[in-house]
Formats: sequence, structure tokens, C-alpha cells
Amino acid sequence: MGRVNKTTEGVFVDIVGSPTEMNSIEIFHSHNNPEKPSKHLSKFLNDYKKVTKDHSSDFNKLADMEEIIMQLRAKENPIEIKLSVIREYVYARSLFYRKGKKTKDIRIIAGKFDKSKDADPIDKLIHQIVDGKDMRNASVAQTLVNKLMANENFVTKAKEKIVAAMEKEIENNIKEFNKNYN
Repeated sequence: MGRVNKTTEGVFVDIVGSPTEMNSIEIFHSHNNPEKPSKHLSKFLNDYKKVTKDHSSDFNKLADMEEIIMQLRAKENPIEIKLSVIREYVYARSLFYRKGKKTKDIRIIAGKFDKSKDADPIDKLIHQIVDGKDMRNASVAQTLVNKLMANENFVTKAKEKIVAAMEKEIENNIKEFNKNYN
């Protein structure tokens, strides 16, 4: 089991599930039931199903609120980034909850290997650090990541791109929430 991170863990988001996951209520209701349940078990299962069905719209609303709250917390707290190199691109990622996504982070392209004269300053920096070496080499990629993480300008720009991507997601979720509940 993966590490539990309080920034991306909710209560109702896990209860109601997502389009790609079965919700916890259905899992609990159908889990480990005998072929011929007793009267007591049948009664409690039916009552449980009725109560959860009666409150499902409240659970869904709370889950949607949790998603927005977790996203706002991720954006408003100090942002920590991790970098990775894939082919000629440098990716930055940060914790960020999105319903229906397996990964609980948001990723952006922070820069790319570009040796052209009109390349972005960040891309020129990457080119300068790599200096003709193969970025697919793990040692070269790790050296690049270490040097980029030490570069305040690069880290600031990467965080700005992540915040912009977060804001876009949050804005879409708030619009969807208002459309569904107001």
C-alpha cells in the first residue's frame, strides 16, 4: 500500500468513488454476504442500502466539496515539486487530488532540451547543463535534476506553471460544482 498523504486524502471522495472506481458503500454492501442471509442480516443490509441511497446526493456533494478543498489547500500551502526527465523533457509534479485519477499529483512540462537560438531561457539552461550528453542516461538526468532544483529561477517558474495548472483545474471544478448544486 502506498504512503498516505493527508493533502490528498478525503473522507467522502473515497465513499462515493469515481467513474473509474466502485464506491465504498457498494463494496461494503456486496462484500462477503452468504448465499442465504439470515433475516437479521437481510434486514440490516436492506436498511443500510435505503439509508445510503437516501443520502447519496449529500455524499456526492460533500465529495465534490472535498475535492475542491483539497485542491485549494494544495495550491495555497507551500508547493513542493519533484522533477523527472523523460526523453528531452523535464517534468515537474506536485501533490494534487483529482477525482478519477490514479496519481494524486499534477504534472507540467517545466522545460525541454532545445538548442535553437530562439529557445526559452529555461530550455537554454537545460541545454547548457546537458551539454551534448544523452539525457536518457540516468546519471545525466539526475545531474540535470539536481542542478535545476538548485536554480531558484527554474524552480520559481516551474512552481508558477504548476499553480496555473492547479488554478485551471480548480476553476473547472468550481464551475461544475455551482452548475450541479446552485
